Amino acid sequence: MARKLSSREQRLVRLGRALGGMLHKAEESLDAAAREGKIHPTDLRCISFLGSADAPVSPKEIIAYLGITSATGTALLDRLQRFGYVTRSENPGDRRSVLISLDRKAAAQPIQLLEELRAQYAKVTERYSEEQLDVIVDYLERVARIGTTAKP
Repeated sequence: MARKLSSREQRLVRLGRALGGMLHKAEESLDAAAREGKIHPTDLRCISFLGSADAPVSPKEIIAYLGITSATGTALLDRLQRFGYVTRSENPGDRRSVLISLDRKAAAQPIQLLEELRAQYAKVTERYSEEQLDVIVDYLERVARIGTTAKP
């Protein structure tokens, strides 16, 4: 006979299932948005990353963020440049490298798809207090650091 889980253990099981479901649904939503925009899901993830960046970023930063190989990253950036979504410019700090910038006007359609997803996510947060949102953010930030050098 299995032992009865404590209230905390039940919550942790529920939390684990909810987190797994959220991750799955987020991936599924991003994939669907990419299909709607007729681009590869990795292209849309890159556009999202560049759209949230405060300044142009190096290809190495993009590759690290997306967790792809340098060859895949080069093909990705070539494809996005061909679509007109990104531009490469000389890195003023290192003439041997380039920086990647998002052309928001050219990438308006993929950006709109991302904004629609974000609006749906934001709607879910309306019922939570500022204090509850702080707890949710803290948890998600700690989970996001798992597997890196930072401790949860």
